[in-house]
This record gives sequence, C-alpha cells and structure tokens, in this order.
Amino acid sequence: MSEDKPLTMIDVLRLRPAMYLGDSGAAGLSALLEAVLEFPRDPGGVLLHHRSRAEYLIEFVGCGVSLTPREGSETPYLVEVMSRFQVPVDQPPSVSGLEILREDLNPARFERSAVAGLGLSFARAFSARLEVTSTCRGRRGRIVCAGGEIVEALAIEEVALPDGLRIEMTLDPAIFPVPSLGTVALAGLVRNVANRRRLTIELLDAERSTPVHFRAPGPDGQGNGAG
Repeated sequence: MSEDKPLTMIDVLRLRPAMYLGDSGAAGLSALLEAVLEFPRDPGGVLLHHRSRAEYLIEFVGCGVSLTPREGSETPYLVEVMSRFQVPVDQPPSVSGLEILREDLNPARFERSAVAGLGLSFARAFSARLEVTSTCRGRRGRIVCAGGEIVEALAIEEVALPDGLRIEMTLDPAIFPVPSLGTVALAGLVRNVANRRRLTIELLDAERSTPVHFRAPGPDGQGNGAG
C-alpha cells in the first residue's frame, strides 16, 4: 500500500480479516458466504454455484440493487453498499445510514440485519476479483473490483429485463489460504440460510454431478431439505 494513499475502510477489512470474519479458514469463509447470501431483501430464488476452489457465482432473482443515488447523495446506491462503513474500534463494521432506509421507499430492497448489511462490502474486501451486476427498474449496472479496489467503474445501460443481482467472486488467496468449503459444509450452510430466510436456493457444487435444491420451509415450519 502506498504511503500517499489514505487508509480506507476496505483496507481496514483486508488488513484484519479474522477480526471481522472470525478467522481466515472454513469458519471465516462460511461467514463471508452467509453475509452475501443474506444481503438482498426477499429474493424470489437464489443460485449458488461453486465453480472451483476459489470461485463462486451467486445469483438472486427479483431483487436488483438500485443504480441511482439515495436522496441527498451523489453515489449510486449499489456503489454505496459496497463501500460505506462505520468501523468502531471494538466491534465489527456496519453500513452507514440504515436508519434512513425505509422498506417501502428503498429501491435496493435492503434487508435490515447485521449480516445483510455487510454482504457486498465483505465480498469486495475479501475477493481477489469481484464482479457485481445489478438489474433494477429497467437498468443494468456492472462494477468490477480487484483486491478491494474498484477497477471498472459502474457502467449502466437501459434493458428490458427482470430485476436481479449477480455476484461473481474469486476469493483472495492472501486472505483465504485454503479457499474452499467441503461439499457437506457448503450444503449445510445453504440449508441453514434457505430455512432461515424461507428461500429456495439451488446449489451447484464442483464436487457434485447434479444440482441440489434447498427449498423454503413448508406451512408447518419444517424445512423441506434437499431435493
């Protein structure tokens, strides 16, 4: 890091990953994936594709993040949620401004929870490469980060596509020396998130020949498990 470059919140995360994830092993990777899976509010469905040891593709249906700034801001909201932190000395960080986000007015469909608030910022900080594509209200925006830095600024185009959010994440080997969860651990994480959020999540894992579907709990509140 250049001595002339000011220390950013993303730099703080990258310097102390275990402080925010718990560790830089399997538990920390689980925390990162959980934060990303928890991020959008009320998606219609989720695909988690574990393509290689360090590469993950996560797609959310029906829940694009707004590409326009919030009132009083000049930063597109997608960039804001990837960048804006308050980091207390003795606590994990939280995204600023949650108190002004209202469910009925918020085009990002942001779910107010400590985990959800960290999803894209954690993904940005702990990835060697991160590509985020959001389709929201007739517009599609794409932004690319490498090593925490934005290397391709948000580019927006008009489209006639349904809302959605696509996250392509290649983990940073300097942060995750063993950047993979076993199939059983990954399946357990997905099952827990699917049950808690009452979502259908499709898991495609490099170690499996066929996809596994984790369905939302039924009317009795019991999870339907994998299918």
